[in-house]
Amino acid sequence: SNGMEVKLGREESRTMLRERVNRLVGIYPQLVARLQDRIESVDMRYPNGLALKASGISFGSVGKKK
Repeated sequence: SNGMEVKLGREESRTMLRERVNRLVGIYPQLVARLQDRIESVDMRYPNGLALKASGISFGSVGKKK
């Protein structure tokens, strides 16, 4: 374990939580390929993307544009 924190939120809807987990599972291989073990946290509470914290790197948000 690398100690990465994943934030999914406290939604009452299991469907919403499942969608967030599925989005993370879909993007995670790409994140690891680019960032390797630098990922500190992933916040999946955004409806169309995510927020990522990686050591030594600053990002905004990643996801679909409206």
